[in-house]
Amino acid sequence: MSEVEETLNRMQTHKNVQGIVIVNAEGNIIRTTYQNDKKEEGNSLARLIPQLVLKARSTVRDLDTEN
Repeated sequence: MSEVEETLNRMQTHKNVQGIVIVNAEGNIIRTTYQNDKKEEGNSLARLIPQLVLKARSTVRDLDTEN
């Protein structure tokens, strides 16, 4: 098993983790643990991630204008 697989499995076992979605910069799903009846939930989350990234970048820039 690869190191990535081991990390994903370890993350998945944490309490309250419902699933994992990994997306690229465009918001396209690279990897997800959402399957079957939960697949649409994973897709919905994936569509929101690029917006979250933009807001996080903006917040970091506001906090540290030198970086």
